[in-house]
Amino acid sequence: MFNKIKTVCQSAFDEKMAEISERIDQLSAQDRNEEANMLKAAKNIYGIFSQLLDTAEAQRDTDEKRLALYYSYLDSISAPWKKSLEIAKERGDFKKLAIEEQKLKAFYDVCRMVDAAASEGFTVALYKKSRR
Repeated sequence: MFNKIKTVCQSAFDEKMAEISERIDQLSAQDRNEEANMLKAAKNIYGIFSQLLDTAEAQRDTDEKRLALYYSYLDSISAPWKKSLEIAKERGDFKKLAIEEQKLKAFYDVCRMVDAAASEGFTVALYKKSRR
């Protein structure tokens, strides 16, 4: 089952990265480099979590434990972005705020994609447990 989740998610992540790359090219052609750079941050998020699917799959364990490991990656990697977003809000750093919002938008999209691909009862329970 984890292999199915990995295949579905990596395909979805690849599609998102291609869409974002196209948008980055459009923005760059219009000399809107700051906007393009913000989208590059989002594109990198999909790439990171795609690679982490491979890392979780490499673990010689049950599908449930590999998925729980992947959810733990989601939590641990996103925690600094959430903190950075709050700091940027407090300081009025709008550029940093925009970048962190792009990262978290992509992160939440990754979470939705993984949940949809998993669609088994235990995944929702594990995800909610990992979010506490």
